[in-house]
Amino acid sequence: MRLTGYKWTRPDGMSWHDAAFGPYVAGKTLTVPGAAAGDACGVGLHFSERIEDAVGYGRFPGALWRVESDGPVLGRDTTKMRVASLLVVEAVEKPAWVVAVEDFIATIPTVPWFTPTGPPDPAWRHYSARASAWDSARDSARDSVWDSARASAWDSAWASAGLMAAMLCVCDREDVPLAHRDHAAARWRVWMMGYGLACDVNGVLYTYDRP
Repeated sequence: MRLTGYKWTRPDGMSWHDAAFGPYVAGKTLTVPGAAAGDACGVGLHFSERIEDAVGYGRFPGALWRVESDGPVLGRDTTKMRVASLLVVEAVEKPAWVVAVEDFIATIPTVPWFTPTGPPDPAWRHYSARASAWDSARDSARDSVWDSARASAWDSAWASAGLMAAMLCVCDREDVPLAHRDHAAARWRVWMMGYGLACDVNGVLYTYDRP
């Protein structure tokens, strides 16, 4: 039985697992010698039946391919299968959520880190220094649940970026509440405006001018 699925590679078609393997090109047959039956993560070529699973085995940006194999399946789990040889059928148009994440990541170098582009949003609890913002958030929280343990400014920035990317990954799903999407966007907007985000308490953002 002909096996079909998807493979996510680096933008140049090279494997995410091994940058020296490839490239994946339409019409090309790829083979890994020595592949033998075993678990899903053994030696061989791995691909997924679902695009979202395939993309999960790499980073952004990347290239998406439709692949086929005559098998046999040497290993399989819920998100991938492993074979010794496969045919790269064609490049596949990326889903909207993949494009959205890639476009977002491309904007990160443009963030004006700690260089304000306008006045702080009145809805924020804003302070000049990060320590003051944190202390105020701690006092306000009391017994409330807050978003995370205290982290460095850069850890907080990347956490906000990660949350925004995660929301974009599900941008075409109707079961993700709009409030969650808006909250992720609001957190990232702090950094895009040139300020820092210390944390949030019950949806209130505690922000600051400098680390």
